[in-house]
Amino acid sequence: MTELNIYTDGASRGNPGPAGIGAVIFDKTGNRKEELAKYIGETTNNVAEYKAILEGLKLAKSLTPKVVNLFADSQLVIKQLTGEYRVKSKRLKPYYNEVKALLAEIPEYNLKHIPREENKEADKLANLGIDQLDKQNEELKFDLNELSNQLKEEVTEFEVSPDLIPIINEIKSQIINRDLNMDDSLTQGIIYGLLLAKRIN
Repeated sequence: MTELNIYTDGASRGNPGPAGIGAVIFDKTGNRKEELAKYIGETTNNVAEYKAILEGLKLAKSLTPKVVNLFADSQLVIKQLTGEYRVKSKRLKPYYNEVKALLAEIPEYNLKHIPREENKEADKLANLGIDQLDKQNEELKFDLNELSNQLKEEVTEFEVSPDLIPIINEIKSQIINRDLNMDDSLTQGIIYGLLLAKRIN
């Protein structure tokens, strides 16, 4: 592949908040070659923008281009990568370094800031990445409703530390009463364990 045009975008609902990245790759005649949409957890817009560029470059690298034209609507990130702005954020510096390392492996590249209106394809994919989380949450909500009904009638046996039994029982009670905090990592782990046990049984 001689020349590729990469459009990337990162989106964060909340900044920081649930974030997604999108990238779409065209050849020089405008044929779509690759695309991606991915949920990346909770982070800021700027981190999402860098991650979108990283994943876009990795995807493009597999096509062995000689020239890469990278387009993004984040003026900050593009100007940092072109050297017009300094990278002051310690959080962004590792992503900046990783992008620069990938760019150094490409024979020729061009970086260009574009208006959001010209980046609709990548923006759509980035938001699709976040929507994947919403879909997972809906599936989990359905599973929890089903699990709630089953827990009212039976107790699941677990081979766990005795110290965890009161916690498990409390979470079971919260599931049944629809009063559950899914932000807690221990709660999440036990919930998925309960769901897995129900599916196996």
